[in-house]
Amino acid sequence: MARVVRAVALVAVGVVLVVDGLAGPSTPAVEPRPMRPATDQERREHEVQRLSDAIDELRQQEGATAGTP
Repeated sequence: MARVVRAVALVAVGVVLVVDGLAGPSTPAVEPRPMRPATDQERREHEVQRLSDAIDELRQQEGATAGTP
């Protein structure tokens, strides 16, 4: 008898979890705040960082191929 009660309880919990998962989130999605435009200084800093990363990557590639003929 205890096994039957335990099995029914597990099935009930499983059904609740499945129904909850299908129902989706209970809170509405939050609208993302619009980003402010980047300032000229921020654009320059981003471009400098991007170029620096590209230079580092090229140096790594050059170092990796330096030993090959």
